[in-house]
Amino acid sequence: MLRGVSFCKTRFDETVQHVHKENSNGEVIDFYSTPLGDLKEVQRFTEHSPYIPFPTEYLIKRIDDLKVYRYLLLHIIIEADYDNINFLIKNLTISWSAAVWKIHPSGNC
Repeated sequence: MLRGVSFCKTRFDETVQHVHKENSNGEVIDFYSTPLGDLKEVQRFTEHSPYIPFPTEYLIKRIDDLKVYRYLLLHIIIEADYDNINFLIKNLTISWSAAVWKIHPSGNC
């Protein structure tokens, strides 16, 4: 997880319940409930790491959690976030755009 603009949106199908909570103390909690079991992950942003959180409770804690994690991976839906992609394209610096143009003159990366 990074704070900032992302290229994609993630969601799960109707068989997975995901609760995402960000506390004012910088703690981020993700709870996943599936037919195979539940998983919880806790991370914390700090003043020394305001953009990348430190894990304080790992998602996978036991060997049995791997089955639930595999279920999550099989039931995740990843979609392009065109609003954020357009925002990034419009706010690129000229030098970065020029570098990409030289590498990919067709505009396809």
